[in-house]
Amino acid sequence: MKYVVGFLAFLLWFSLSVFLVLDPLYLFTTPQISGIIDDCCCDVETVKPYFYDLDETLDQLTTRTFFKYFKVNIDRDCPFWAEDFLCGLTQGEGGCGLCICDENEIPEPWREESQKVDRSRNKNLVEWRENQKEFWIYQDEDERQLVYINLELNPEQHTGYAGPNSTRIWSAIYNENCFTIDRNQIFINNQDMCFEERVYYRLISGMHASISSHICEKYFDSSSKTFAPNVTLYFEKFTNHPSYLKNLYFEFFFLLRATAHASSVLSRYNYYTGNPEDDNKTKQLMSRFLEVNLLPECSSAFNESAMFTDQAIAGFKTEFRDKFRNISEIMDCVQCEACKVYGKLQILGIGTALKILLSQNDSAIEELQRNEVIALINTLQKAGQSIRIMELMWKRQWDAHVRRAIIFSVVLGVVLEVV
Repeated sequence: MKYVVGFLAFLLWFSLSVFLVLDPLYLFTTPQISGIIDDCCCDVETVKPYFYDLDETLDQLTTRTFFKYFKVNIDRDCPFWAEDFLCGLTQGEGGCGLCICDENEIPEPWREESQKVDRSRNKNLVEWRENQKEFWIYQDEDERQLVYINLELNPEQHTGYAGPNSTRIWSAIYNENCFTIDRNQIFINNQDMCFEERVYYRLISGMHASISSHICEKYFDSSSKTFAPNVTLYFEKFTNHPSYLKNLYFEFFFLLRATAHASSVLSRYNYYTGNPEDDNKTKQLMSRFLEVNLLPECSSAFNESAMFTDQAIAGFKTEFRDKFRNISEIMDCVQCEACKVYGKLQILGIGTALKILLSQNDSAIEELQRNEVIALINTLQKAGQSIRIMELMWKRQWDAHVRRAIIFSVVLGVVLEVV
């Protein structure tokens, strides 16, 4: 009997070994992200011990009243081309539609504030438009065109928005924002792009990876009519493109650096919604987040002082900002309302980070608008959540792999026993 048990144990070991080698979906074909992230001053291993505490705090922070309401214009026409798109999923399936906040749901102080604001008649409108130069994304002038979206009730997920329409948006973002740099006059370190261009590309690529990650994490299963992780789609997107996931880390580090740089402003910001208990909790969570964020090993995750130092590209900063603002207008061409909201949210979040790190005027940081603070923290939380999704997908892939190996071993054992 002991020989039979020994033989079966050996058979199981042998089968598992063979399966690990031959399985085309073997986990290790998908590279894990480690080491220094290009163009950053920090590595993955340094952040990991702090990441989960940081991620948990951000999750709690973005559920507070102050951070879950985002003000946005979802009806602005596309300024570049005509669009005509029908969403792939219905509203009941969580498609492209949105649940817009009822007026009574919006914090009362915010409602009162909106009623007092009428920029179309404001004598300071010229000055406000002049201050637009400090913004890194397009800002809507008319307050009446804006609506509040409850991000908690409208989660980022698969909507069915795909195909040529979606591809056209991303192509415009990546390909139509070309920079006019005389490459014969600058040193680009044997790379195709200078440092500033790489920062631009990595931020957009990181945001793209984050959006794709959330779509795969909450993908609509037509058979069960529920949202569930689509592991296969995730690895189809990223297995052959590990640089996309590295850019996700870059975006996370960049945003982390911006919040650290603005910590004094964020620590004393007025997180007022009219609910003293909730507002106090928000302030406590923000203090906790900033304490974790300012970890000494990675306090300068990104070195913004290295940007725009070459005299040959002294005027490139304005173009850099204009191109980024152009992306915010491209988002108006997204015909999926839910996708448009999260696109605008994350573009505003990254734009706010750029404003914090690259503005020469300190007052621009001191006067952060409420919507900018909301977008900055939510975008950082989205990037962190996408990194967590990366690890969850890896684990799910591994678990599925082990299950297949066990089934293979059992079947092989039965077959050999019969033979």
